[in-house]
Amino acid sequence: MAEFITAHPALKPVEIVGLLFNVTMSTTLIDTTRAGKIGMIGLPVPLSVARWLYGQRGGEVKVQSSPEDEIT
Repeated sequence: MAEFITAHPALKPVEIVGLLFNVTMSTTLIDTTRAGKIGMIGLPVPLSVARWLYGQRGGEVKVQSSPEDEIT
């Protein structure tokens, strides 16, 4: 991986952000309470389910028109 990033210097900022995220998450998980750990680990689950449901609906939000919209 290091050789690939060395060969493609444009990817270096992306890798730095990824590493920073991992270090921050690890530090936070070590220094927080049990409830905080559960919250941090459990947060992506409802977001993933919501995104999956959104994709199952075809990715569009259906808006019902009101009677006032039809008059004008």
